[in-house]
Amino acid sequence: TQNIDGLHRIAGNSVDRTYEVHGNGHEMRCSVRCTADRYPIPDGVGSKDRETPLTDDEKALLVCPKCGAVARPHVLWFDEHYEEDFYRSDTAMRAALRAGLFVTVGTSGATSLPLHATAAAAETGAVILDINPNPNPFQAFATDYSRGMWLKGSSSERVPALVSLLIGE
Repeated sequence: TQNIDGLHRIAGNSVDRTYEVHGNGHEMRCSVRCTADRYPIPDGVGSKDRETPLTDDEKALLVCPKCGAVARPHVLWFDEHYEEDFYRSDTAMRAALRAGLFVTVGTSGATSLPLHATAAAAETGAVILDINPNPNPFQAFATDYSRGMWLKGSSSERVPALVSLLIGE
C-alpha cells in the first residue's frame, strides 16, 4: 500500500504480508537513524491538524526510545527515496515480480514505486487490473497491456465483485 493510514494492518493484514511502501503515520522512528526500528506514536500525542502545534508535553514523548533523539513520523516525504530498511521497497518489487495477478485500487499514480511494481509484474506476464473511477497512469498501463483491464468504478463496488469472482461465490 502507498497509503500511510495503517488501515491494512488495522483490518487484520499481517505485517509480513503488508508492504507499507510510504510508511505508516501511526508510527515514528529515530531522526538520526540509530536504528531502523519503528515505534507506535505514544498515546499522549493527540491527532493534529496543520494549524495545531504540538504541546511541550507531546514533544517530550516524541523521542527515540533507543538513543533519545527526536523521533520523526515513519512516512516517506516527497524529497526522500525508498529504502528497504524502512519501506520494504525491494521486497515489494520482488513480490511484484512473483505476482500472477497485480491489482491497483483507487490510486492516482503520483509516486514511482507502485508504477515500477506494476511494470515489473507485467514483465513476468501477470494479469494487471486497475480499479478506479478516474483515468490514471495504472488505468492507461492496464488498457494498453494485453493482459490488463481497467475496472472503472469505486473500490467499494469493484473489489467485492472481484473477490467474489476469484473465490467462486
